[in-house]
Amino acid sequence: MQKPDRISPDRLESFVQLGLTPLEAEVYAYLCAESEPVTAYRAAQALGKSVGNVYKAVEALEAKGAAMSADAGGSRVTRGVAIEEWLGQRRSEFERAAAEAKKAAANWGAPAWDERVYEIPTLDALLARATAALASAQQFVICTLCPKPAALLSEALLAARQRGVRVGAKVFAPLTLEGCDIVCDPRGLAAVATGPGEWLFMTVDGTSMLLALLDPAGERVLQAFWSENPLMVWNLYTGMSSDLVLAAIRPMIAAEAGREAIEQRQAELRVFESPVSGGKNALIERYRAGIRPRRKPG
Repeated sequence: MQKPDRISPDRLESFVQLGLTPLEAEVYAYLCAESEPVTAYRAAQALGKSVGNVYKAVEALEAKGAAMSADAGGSRVTRGVAIEEWLGQRRSEFERAAAEAKKAAANWGAPAWDERVYEIPTLDALLARATAALASAQQFVICTLCPKPAALLSEALLAARQRGVRVGAKVFAPLTLEGCDIVCDPRGLAAVATGPGEWLFMTVDGTSMLLALLDPAGERVLQAFWSENPLMVWNLYTGMSSDLVLAAIRPMIAAEAGREAIEQRQAELRVFESPVSGGKNALIERYRAGIRPRRKPG
């Protein structure tokens, strides 16, 4: 039987992210690559590691369900648990822990309106924040989406629309989201190709904003920020609602579509031109005495 190739160090990082230490990941990879169970001593020799540290790593792997040991002629030998089996264990453990965490957090309540600007460092964190924001939407969502962010968020945008939330999106390539108001930027993909990367701008109910710039492959966050700062959100919301309408009617004006057709298109998008967005409403409530503003959704 041909011995499997050893896993490269860069790929060992994925096992670290699953809860192993770097040494445990290396030992686990070695055990799985061996065709027969081996002693911790043999593993230490093969890896060039301290025997004592490898023994501890083997014990930890057993405790984490990633390895199994047995007696063999007075020696204790160990084999790695097959990756699919171990991942199944980890999924079950995660789901149980997630369910318990949700129960523990059930009475925490909603966070207060926070005006700080938060940086989002990773793509996973960005997608989680965007998905959570879309799930909280009650009235409308306006976004500008390059192709990669559009693909990553399509499901969450559709879910918001299916709950009755109006979704308006300016895109740069054809995109079909049933029930959503999709407007293709007249510049098309040329605007993305000459830009700094792939970007995502979004406001939910005019109460929060999400700004992100990804690398051109759409795989890494270059800059990303989220905030509920009412002045900043109001400014972004106003610009995005106007930009959505402009992107829709600019080609119609160029094609001399006629006043009636243009006005009809504007009317279709008027739902995204609320006179009092969430951010503006918060500012009125704080600074303009005597005016009764609309309350923040929710």
